[in-house]
Amino acid sequence: MLLSGKVECVDVLEAATDQLSGVETVATANVCKYLLRWKQKNGLEEFKILH
Repeated sequence: MLLSGKVECVDVLEAATDQLSGVETVATANVCKYLLRWKQKNGLEEFKILH
């Protein structure tokens, strides 16, 4: 998925998790995915999943 036609989500995930390992990598990537796709999914319902 492209963000505003300029940045690939996978590039954001790689940059956000570059210095992490293990559970920190997975947790950070999951939060980033929810933040990046909430408008394309169920809107605010996506954020309710996080808590």
